[in-house]
Amino acid sequence: MYIEEYYEKKLINAKNKLKITSVTLALVMGLSTVTPGVTVFASELKQESQTSLWDIEEETNTNYDEKEAQAVIQITDTDLIINGKAYNSDKLESLLETAQEVDQASNGGRQKRFAAAAGVYFIPGVGQVALMATGAIVLGGVTIGVGHWAYKTIKNWLNNPQNSVSRAYGIPKSLLDGNGNVKLGNFNQKVGGRSAWKDPKTGYTKEKDTAGHAGKKRKIKDKKGARKASTDGNGKIISK
Repeated sequence: MYIEEYYEKKLINAKNKLKITSVTLALVMGLSTVTPGVTVFASELKQESQTSLWDIEEETNTNYDEKEAQAVIQITDTDLIINGKAYNSDKLESLLETAQEVDQASNGGRQKRFAAAAGVYFIPGVGQVALMATGAIVLGGVTIGVGHWAYKTIKNWLNNPQNSVSRAYGIPKSLLDGNGNVKLGNFNQKVGGRSAWKDPKTGYTKEKDTAGHAGKKRKIKDKKGARKASTDGNGKIISK
């Protein structure tokens, strides 16, 4: 009889442990997804406290404390509400235009904030936005599902040729057309003493590529004279 009671208690304890483990696992898994209608405080999600943003045109870094963002993001089947303000596709695009690429330099190298992300940007007051290698999109620490309209809006913005070319070559978006080609006509100010023309707004210059390899016609340089890209005669980037 004592043996039966002993094994019965062991079985009850094992079942209780299994229940606790299941609940714990469910809670952990729940942190990685967003259920429609749930309000999420981005500041409660794990993220580094400091973000350094590189301004291409000003060539300066600006540091933000992400813990001060305190973004509240609410997602339903049809809505995206950030800090109490409802967004549609147009308003979200306008918000994304305030984003700047995160300078993730750390100890002389680049530290990936999101593993294998196509690009990581930071929106002051909201947080980071990124397209993951898995296809997921993260906005302010919150994952947005594929079927949501905000997912398509953000993905299109991240994959926009202007954004991707600007990110890859360090050329201001104001110097790029919708296809990611350099607007050679913007360089309309002659540089004295040099065979070069300058864009007065950014300080970037274009000059003739004398090598002429692979159809290269123009060299694009930043205001410090560092070469950013080589283009053909129509502004299509051939190489760096």
